[in-house]
Amino acid sequence: MSLHNKHRKRKSGSKKKETFEQISEGFFLGLEFITKVSEIADTQESFTTNPNILIKDDNVIVDYGHVLSGDNHQKNREEIKLLFEASAVAGDTFTATDGEYLNELEGDTKIYNLSGTYTFVSFDINSFIAIFKKDSIDSESPNYTRYDKRYFINGSIKWTTSGTTDETQVEDINEIVNLMGSNSSNSFKSVLGKILNGDVIELKVLDSVIYTFTVFNSYTDGANIERIVVNEAVPDEDIFAQSIFLSVNRKPETLLVIDTPEKKTTKISSKPTVTKKSKAASKSKAASKPKSKIKSPVGTPSTNSKQERLDLGKEKWNRSGNKSFRVSVVNNYDGYPVFAINGKTNDKIMMESGKTYRFIMSHVSNGSAGYTNENHTFIIGKDPKPTTELTNYTIRSGTPPGKRGSYLYFTVPKDVVNLYFTSSTNATGGGKFSIKHPRFR
Repeated sequence: MSLHNKHRKRKSGSKKKETFEQISEGFFLGLEFITKVSEIADTQESFTTNPNILIKDDNVIVDYGHVLSGDNHQKNREEIKLLFEASAVAGDTFTATDGEYLNELEGDTKIYNLSGTYTFVSFDINSFIAIFKKDSIDSESPNYTRYDKRYFINGSIKWTTSGTTDETQVEDINEIVNLMGSNSSNSFKSVLGKILNGDVIELKVLDSVIYTFTVFNSYTDGANIERIVVNEAVPDEDIFAQSIFLSVNRKPETLLVIDTPEKKTTKISSKPTVTKKSKAASKSKAASKPKSKIKSPVGTPSTNSKQERLDLGKEKWNRSGNKSFRVSVVNNYDGYPVFAINGKTNDKIMMESGKTYRFIMSHVSNGSAGYTNENHTFIIGKDPKPTTELTNYTIRSGTPPGKRGSYLYFTVPKDVVNLYFTSSTNATGGGKFSIKHPRFR
């Protein structure tokens, strides 16, 4: 079955069009488009839902717990978690706007306004409750302390945090998600077979709308949900419970590689076949080149291209489950600057050997614009000394700490027992990671 609409106009150009062959197809009912923002997309976040708010003295409880259930709250869950759990650290100042509130059922016809400034204390990921200290509020009710989410009258409350910068660099992860699970007979794997990087997916919604995507990566997350990461932006459209026709298309040379058992899974060149003599010459030429004395670990990029290294790091991170840690700098009890991971300085951070994690250093406190007026370069090594940084397992974005787009990918070596984090100058207090080694089966 072909998804191409013969009446649809296509752009013409001098560039030769690549050819693809359809290798599999099928219908799905449990699909969903998801865009996961991997950096704060803006200094202002507005969700499509309001929280219940409880104010007592200077303590403020902001309860978004109702978004924990229901597929229609998936986007809100991602955004709330990103803002409060991954981006904010204790002490950040939040400004709330559009907080007008009217509840005439309480017999009160006055409009109150919870817009104002708040100091962030903590966020509980299990309950989706954020705790603040009240700095200033435009107008509170003298009669009640609980504000019901249903009676905010100016849309949804907007939050602005001091912990973000004004730069606009962002990175979206666009996914086609199959919520049926990898164990279902309606899974991608069961219906379509193996999906490769570079495959082209054509997705048909209803009878007319056709979307085309290029596969960047595909993986199954910890909840056994299949996810296809695509290069193109996915539409803001709810396709769950709709009958979606999906086909996988692949380049002919890739098909040859997959279908021929004796060949390795490498791309076949369109150049003429190399003779035995030229192969031997190639080997001789390669042997004459000096070998590098540095032994790269398995999976470490063997290219000098910065973008290729970042792409490979991102791919390994996707395959490992997209786990990110937010790095910031805070003062300890002695007034000494130390690194905090997800806002905590003494928390036990668990990582698993062989997996790749991302550490985001874009919080303003990491850079010279922060309260210390110094750059704090986050490194990971086998002991607390900065000279032991595991550079072969680290891929950096190249953006200075404290600025949007500053992050690194780190792959945990399979043979390590302990790992530590510190700064490149040892001027910032660090800590220790706990390493989990999966059992051999």
